[in-house]
Amino acid sequence: MLIREFIWLVPFLCIALMAISLFRPLPHLPAPAHSRIVVDAMGAPVRIALPFQGTVLTFGAHASQYLAATRSPETLLIAGGKGYIATRQWFAACEMRWVYPQVLNEDHFWDLKGRLRGHGPFVEIENAFAFNPGVYLGSMGGPMLVMRRIGLPALYTTVGQSKDWNQDPITETRVMSGVAGQSEWGETLIARFWQAYADLEQDLKPASITHKLRVLSVWSSSSNLAFLRSRGGDYPCAGLRDASEGYYPLAKVTDAERILATDPDSIIQWGERPQDFMNDPRWRGFKAVQERRVYRPPVWWSSPEGILFRPLNLRWLAEVAYPERLKPKVRQLFRDIFMRNFGYRVSDDQIDKDIRFDQSKNQPSFERFGRDYKELNKQELQK
Repeated sequence: MLIREFIWLVPFLCIALMAISLFRPLPHLPAPAHSRIVVDAMGAPVRIALPFQGTVLTFGAHASQYLAATRSPETLLIAGGKGYIATRQWFAACEMRWVYPQVLNEDHFWDLKGRLRGHGPFVEIENAFAFNPGVYLGSMGGPMLVMRRIGLPALYTTVGQSKDWNQDPITETRVMSGVAGQSEWGETLIARFWQAYADLEQDLKPASITHKLRVLSVWSSSSNLAFLRSRGGDYPCAGLRDASEGYYPLAKVTDAERILATDPDSIIQWGERPQDFMNDPRWRGFKAVQERRVYRPPVWWSSPEGILFRPLNLRWLAEVAYPERLKPKVRQLFRDIFMRNFGYRVSDDQIDKDIRFDQSKNQPSFERFGRDYKELNKQELQK
């Protein structure tokens, strides 16, 4: 009789036992018998089994970064897939597709079944075993934390937002090149990265610019007024000041008046063509609009291969702002990046498209980026 009175508790006890089982410790995989150690962006030493089986890119890691840092598509097992990991369409917009078209075109580089996507806390981990890689690369977020806790060879490529704009591309390059056994090549890229900055400083001499112009980055749409934001940037190497200094709340509000208050000398417009931006009644009070100093940045500015393009971005910006100080070198430098590093010859059509020449060719100083531009020497100018 007493048992019958308490039998109703049985389902609740079962539920309680299942809940307790969720707190069981995660399994931990044993270390490989033969391995080498690579230190990731968090400073953690990770053992990578030998012989090396290849790399799977997860949350926040991109094939274009990996290929630039390693030049080793043969070590890449999964370049991306669906959901929160990099997609095939995303890679199709990156310059590395020119050098390694097989990564874009061959299905086996892409997680077409979405096994790395998942929805539960451990789904990605269980499915990840299907790839049997030598290492997983990713950034903060996604399944990386759990992967590390159970002993999978998972390395962080970045530490998140850094105050040093150059830290992430350098760290990514070191981690990725180390994973693929190409550390020497990674250090070569890093050395060329710093040399590009040194060349810009030598040509521009930013310390000698007494009146540094102010630049603002804006994302907006004249057809969608709710889409509006701005952010700062690291421009001292280009001899420029960030117009958003003192207006840091800009990134958190959609307030046109606050953006107008910055009144920069030039504007980098990310959301639409310069002409569309200048025709928007909201921005007619801008000094930069009145002087038509609104520019769409090159496509490569948004590419993840910062180790290749970040100094070139600032060179492009400096040539726009101070054409009298710099000879037009952007097109040739862009060519040199691909020929020197990858033996790939970039065409004029590719440069025109990446530099968005048609969108900004009528803006001040932008003619220097054209394929047929001939710089006049001082004698010709005096005539």
